[in-house]
Amino acid sequence: MDGLNSEQQNTVLQIPTIAANNVSVSSGSGELSDVRFDFSDEKVKADSIDLSLLGLANRQRKYSLYERYYRGNHLLQFATEKFENAFGGLFTAFSDNLMKPVVNGISDNLRVENFTVESGESAMSEKVWQIWQANYMEQRSMQVHREAVKTGDAYVFVWKNDNGEVILYPNKANVCTVCYDEEMPNVILWALKVWKSGKVWRLNLFLPDRVEKYTASRNDDTSSTIPKFASFNLIETMDNPFKFVPVFHFSLDADIGEFGQSEIDNLIPLNDALNKQVLDMLVASEFCAYPQRYAVGLETDSFPKDAKGNPISPFKLGVDGVWAVDSPDTKFGQFATANLDQYIHVQESIRAEIARVASIPLHYLMLQSATMASGRALQTAERRFLAKMLGIQISFGAKWAELMTFALKISNQNVKARLFTQWADISSVSETERLQTLQIKKSLGVPTSQLLIESGYGASDAAKLLAESIREEVSRQQTADSSLPNVDETN
Repeated sequence: MDGLNSEQQNTVLQIPTIAANNVSVSSGSGELSDVRFDFSDEKVKADSIDLSLLGLANRQRKYSLYERYYRGNHLLQFATEKFENAFGGLFTAFSDNLMKPVVNGISDNLRVENFTVESGESAMSEKVWQIWQANYMEQRSMQVHREAVKTGDAYVFVWKNDNGEVILYPNKANVCTVCYDEEMPNVILWALKVWKSGKVWRLNLFLPDRVEKYTASRNDDTSSTIPKFASFNLIETMDNPFKFVPVFHFSLDADIGEFGQSEIDNLIPLNDALNKQVLDMLVASEFCAYPQRYAVGLETDSFPKDAKGNPISPFKLGVDGVWAVDSPDTKFGQFATANLDQYIHVQESIRAEIARVASIPLHYLMLQSATMASGRALQTAERRFLAKMLGIQISFGAKWAELMTFALKISNQNVKARLFTQWADISSVSETERLQTLQIKKSLGVPTSQLLIESGYGASDAAKLLAESIREEVSRQQTADSSLPNVDETN
């Protein structure tokens, strides 16, 4: 790796112990806590950042592979010589791309509908949603989810512009990295973003108390290798008034304090195998597209010869021609066409295996029949998928709630609230069935407050709705009582 010596390249990614002053950083729950952290030792700082840059460079190769397969630009890993002879450069890059429907099948079902308040002022729910909509996060959150599902990681930076407005900046995985605290793995000690702009490399280092901006120029402006940190020059230092690393890491299926795992990482070999079967089927169909005929007992001595003395067939292929010979012993025949059903069966089995490994419904990847399954059948088929999506919603929902709690705090320092991310329902259950289920639970004595929570409301909003319902009921009762005739008047 350019810019790093062999010892650094072989070093396991472990950030050196950093001792220094108490600085407030994120504890992962939206609260601020004191953690001993500092970068006053320049050597420790350079070594730590170089190790993080090395880790990012290693992940970038995987991110590039995931992006390539997601876009359908697959390598012809199993293309045979017959395929190359038959098609030449017609299919330089071919794929029956199932990586995109797998990624989109998951990310498209991750739609944030609202944020409700679990504790604190319920009016803050509206304020949070205003910040969300002002940043066009209905669309951008989908991009964050797709990036995280595709590569395993995605990032969102939070800052305030010159007008004091909270701005959310989604970022791709291949330009960002974070360093987690070993003692508290849910705490981000620092984060950095590194990218190439023209001939200049840029690096932004986000610390709890400041943001440092660096640039580096290289003679070889075509190189995509990240320079060593010593090559960067500090050009600007900005105060971080939030005393908090304003970077939020969305990681898919990640261990504690680790980076995520791409949803398609284990599926790439299977998609390569599927591509091979499709390529083999194309070769078979090409060679058998035109009937292959043969002749037995045909004398070729009288045939015209080419320049090398080889006989030239006098028979011309076409629907308007008749083949005729003088010899009664000559017989003509035609080879049977290839049966392509065997290729279809193998392809279907590979698609089923991809669906099994990815835990997604098989009908996402193939059209099994012209008859759509019933709602109950879809519930059964999607049970494992729904369990998987619930886990992702819990993980990403907690991160969005933490992010929006921080955004709410920096927009109004006096606000205290605990948020809950409300997702769009993805289960194959109609609204009628859902309401019937809630009605049955109510008849069994389940409290109305619990039913409201199960409907998607936060605890604080549920309590508010219940109180309003009680007031309306009391008001209706008072109106009804006032309309009754007076006992004295009736007498």
